[in-house]
Amino acid sequence: MRYDDVSARNVAVAKQPGDTIAEGLGEMLALAGLGVWELEVASGRIRCNEPCLNHCGAARSADISREWLLGDLPRQIGANPDAARDGQTFEFERMSPDGCHWVLIRGICWFNDDNTMRSATGFTLDLTSRKQHEFELDALANAERSAREHSDALARTMDHFIAAVSHELRSPLNAIVSWAELLQLAMEPSNVARAGEAIRRNGRQLSHMVDDLLDSGAIATGKLSVNLQPVDLGALAAFVAEDVRKLAQHKGLQLHAADISPCLVLADESRIRQVIWNLLANAVKFTDAGEVEVSVKATRDFAVMTVRDTGRGIAPEAVSLIFDRFQQIAPHASGRVGGLGLGLWLARHIISLHGGSIDVASDGPGCGATFTVKLPLASTAR
Repeated sequence: MRYDDVSARNVAVAKQPGDTIAEGLGEMLALAGLGVWELEVASGRIRCNEPCLNHCGAARSADISREWLLGDLPRQIGANPDAARDGQTFEFERMSPDGCHWVLIRGICWFNDDNTMRSATGFTLDLTSRKQHEFELDALANAERSAREHSDALARTMDHFIAAVSHELRSPLNAIVSWAELLQLAMEPSNVARAGEAIRRNGRQLSHMVDDLLDSGAIATGKLSVNLQPVDLGALAAFVAEDVRKLAQHKGLQLHAADISPCLVLADESRIRQVIWNLLANAVKFTDAGEVEVSVKATRDFAVMTVRDTGRGIAPEAVSLIFDRFQQIAPHASGRVGGLGLGLWLARHIISLHGGSIDVASDGPGCGATFTVKLPLASTAR
């Protein structure tokens, strides 16, 4: 059977006029949406029916590309001519040249005596609906996989968080109970002073952790608010530095707070105190030797507080994670460091509520870190 060029809605005209079986078959193929085509390789002429034109996004058969129909099949045959044989079949799935259809192209090849391709004939089938469904299923599977991975990561994070909370809350509680029991057994003035200081220090540590836990929940639900009042950031930083000094001295560190200037900002004093405490306590926690320094100065529009330490530093790839919730970035060789992984995350959100910013810089592991907080001065804040 040979197919003539399509015209009007004719599908395929049999070579013998009046061949009603062939005409009926052509009509049935068209009705089923099956495109039929034939290619004469020597002339490059393509004959096809109307559904094939629609699949190819073409107005006439001459617009259909031979390369689009055959793909790289001629190159493959040329590279291995011994494999050429009459009746060789091929199949491709590709997008139509106009980008409107996904099309299945299936055909059969015929060869000359010298193993060059003489002709090919076959059919096309519109796969657009099936492909769209496949894409939707793939997208759904990817979304489900991502959601499952995210859920697993959250579960692991929560397990780690619960373990950290249990450990961190237990440590100061055990210290408070132990020193309280010592007070009952021995009321010597020296023991009373040591016990009182230990209870106070661990009690404050416990109080800060509970505050962080409560505030993290308020931030997660969008319920954390600030009450802005004029606050001297310099005086507040100096006050908190004295409160943290005992922690630094306990580790043999120097805490410097001399370079502090008065800077009036509009802030929630308790929230900013929480930020300063977290930054200084964090610096002490991750510094094994050397010093921690806090400074406050005023620029044209901002009060700038800097907390610098000579501690373990931050690897370049970890800088972008430092303010994430439940993250505690430290060199693996340094072992576990206490904490809930909430301090910096809380600090970023609190400073954001004040219209300020917080940044970190480090030259890498072992080179310390510097945190910089900027808050609008009261004269410029709105």
